[in-house]
Amino acid sequence: MLAAKDILGYYGEEAKVAYISNRVNSYSIDPQDWANVTENATQITATAIVSYSSMSEMNANLEKHFAKLDMETCNSLEEAITWVINSKVVD
Repeated sequence: MLAAKDILGYYGEEAKVAYISNRVNSYSIDPQDWANVTENATQITATAIVSYSSMSEMNANLEKHFAKLDMETCNSLEEAITWVINSKVVD
């Protein structure tokens, strides 16, 4: 979490940021981990998950049900960046 400390140090504790998960490799997380993220990382107001396979997209859609923040599943990194910019959820 060193990166998170650096980000907060630069932008401040009140900053609102979006997280983009570019899932190039196949992996999964426990969807309930999103409850921990939204409880302890209040600066993250939205996340975009870039998936490159149907299985990864299904996992991302399942994660949406557990996240208490704005979440979008995207098919490319460019689509994710555009969604974050247009979502107006960040400072």
